[in-house]
Amino acid sequence: MKIRSIKTRFLIGTAAAVLALGLTMILPVNAFLRTKLDNKLEKRGMTIARSIARDSVDPLLTDRHVDLDLMIRDYRRTEEDIAYIFIVDGRGEIAAHTFEGGFPTELKGLRTNDIDGKVIARRFASGQGMIKDIAIPLMGGTLGAAHVGLFMAVVDRDIDDIAGVIIGIIMGLIIIGGALAFMIAASVTKPIHLLVVAAQGIEKGNLGTRVPLRTDDEIGLLAGAFNRMAEARMHNEAEREKLISKLREALDKIKTLKGMMPICASCKKIRDDKGYWTQIELYISEHSDAEFSHGICPDCAKKLYPEYYKDAT
Repeated sequence: MKIRSIKTRFLIGTAAAVLALGLTMILPVNAFLRTKLDNKLEKRGMTIARSIARDSVDPLLTDRHVDLDLMIRDYRRTEEDIAYIFIVDGRGEIAAHTFEGGFPTELKGLRTNDIDGKVIARRFASGQGMIKDIAIPLMGGTLGAAHVGLFMAVVDRDIDDIAGVIIGIIMGLIIIGGALAFMIAASVTKPIHLLVVAAQGIEKGNLGTRVPLRTDDEIGLLAGAFNRMAEARMHNEAEREKLISKLREALDKIKTLKGMMPICASCKKIRDDKGYWTQIELYISEHSDAEFSHGICPDCAKKLYPEYYKDAT
């Protein structure tokens, strides 16, 4: 079974947590920034459109379309995120525009002179990407409207730049967090590693193995308990060895008589495994720790010394 160290899991967990937190931050930050930048772009477009609308009134009233065309082209050149500018007169006709190849048909639907003095901001997709069109009425809409189209790609570009910064910050946090996690993991896993090595030493029979750790935290308490357990086990093993040694000595001294032993029916001598006949007490003494003392039983005493036992009956 493949074992993944605590340090590795700690580092992976820290990196995953930082990455998850960063990705979680990117989504709401992205939405917030898009809304803010979109509003900012719209306000900027309205400012430009109002300025163009103000400057367009006099040329329209005096039919100076050349001056009107030059004016909006100057605006177009000074602002790189302006996609186009065009002026619609009171009849709904295009009075001036900044398109080089003629007025595009896809924008004809934006022409309006009946907006009743309201500012209109619309977005649409074009061949150049998303465009935000700002329409400002001229003299309440009776004279027409000024349209300014802004590239919304500038919003996406700004968001991408900010997202790149956020991602860079996240990567930096992962590196810093990884370094801190490595130091913390090392401080935690080193004593655990010492405990593992000591436990493996005990498992292999090296009962003298101890954990060289003296700290006042939970791991230090665990190391102390481990060392005391090792001491107790070593003491118990020593006592067990002593007991086994004593038992072996006792077994060596104990000699048991077993099996069939031929014995003389008359003199009661026993024949040993070499074929010799030996007195029973001598044979038992040689094959056990028993010792004999001699005496006479009452029956033999009556038989051998009847004169002393006449009156006993």
